[in-house]
Amino acid sequence: MVADSPFSVVIPVYNEELSIAKTLEHLQEILSAVGCEYEIIAVNDGSSDRTGEILRAIIDSPAQTPKGDFPIQGESDRNSLDNSPAPEFPPSPASPLPIPNATHPQSLQPTPSPSQEEPTPSPSQEGRRGELPMPKANNLRVIQHDRNLGYGAALKTGIRQAKYPLIVITDADSTYPNDRIPELVALAREADMVVGARIGANVSYPTLRKIPKWFLVRFAQWVTKSRIPDLNSGLRVFRKSVVEKFINILPDNFSFTTTITIAMLTNYYIVRYEPIDYHARLGKSKIKPIRDTLRFLQIVLRTGTYFAPMRVFMPVAGFFFVGFAIALVRDIFVEQNLTDKTVILLVTFTQLAMFALLADMIDKRSGR
Repeated sequence: MVADSPFSVVIPVYNEELSIAKTLEHLQEILSAVGCEYEIIAVNDGSSDRTGEILRAIIDSPAQTPKGDFPIQGESDRNSLDNSPAPEFPPSPASPLPIPNATHPQSLQPTPSPSQEEPTPSPSQEGRRGELPMPKANNLRVIQHDRNLGYGAALKTGIRQAKYPLIVITDADSTYPNDRIPELVALAREADMVVGARIGANVSYPTLRKIPKWFLVRFAQWVTKSRIPDLNSGLRVFRKSVVEKFINILPDNFSFTTTITIAMLTNYYIVRYEPIDYHARLGKSKIKPIRDTLRFLQIVLRTGTYFAPMRVFMPVAGFFFVGFAIALVRDIFVEQNLTDKTVILLVTFTQLAMFALLADMIDKRSGR
């Protein structure tokens, strides 16, 4: 399948100096080869390493076109180069452009030529140790957060700034198979959200995170009454108009993807899951298992209460009703008196049931 709708790729970036250049380069190669209309928005979420420096180097580098084309100077630039005593020239097709260093940009040294039309770079520019590959800067925008606001906050910033109706989100750590993006975009023609579910043949996922995730997924499935192969995958495609309806309740942290999954399923949007692989990341993970598991649980409870209050509160109310029934039978046949415990259980059940009904009525009247 080929993506036939324009889309915006939003990438939250925080301390990804080891992988960001590679990820952007790979994305440009894939999307340019497909020939689709797209933009890439990298949101630097207050990185404290060289990530910002690398992104600036990419943006400041001459815009290039894919597959062997070369930088095109503006008319004013060509005129200034014609009057310059030591002009720089684009490389010939036989000698590809050398990859500049993010911290030490290099200038091209032209080889003397009578025509000066197809100069070749100096052998010393074939590459230096520690150089980072610089992807093409066309179709790329970089948005800067002055401080670290969180994964979800970076995504929301990118979504607000996106100019196309379809949004693709992915990570900057090279874990997701970004070559599947055109296919996922094509599938979005028949769905409101397409999720790259990490259930493919090659999935590298920490065992420590599988255990709490199993319980969270089961609870989320109970709340949404839907099967969820992957609750919080970071590779997905969705419609900007749909996500904007929930933008104010989406969290600023890693629970963004969990919340949008539950929000869309409980509001009966069409969500499709497509199996993908998942690779070991480059660099250190930003997820803290204990803290983020508790946060995910809180998010599931909060989102479930917001979108499906009957599914959350009625089971609890049912528990107190069973306790009331048992206490009532005991009072009648053993105590032969109505005890305070039985009355408290009855009142608690009634309050919870009424609260669930009221919350459900408010949810239905909100018209989401």
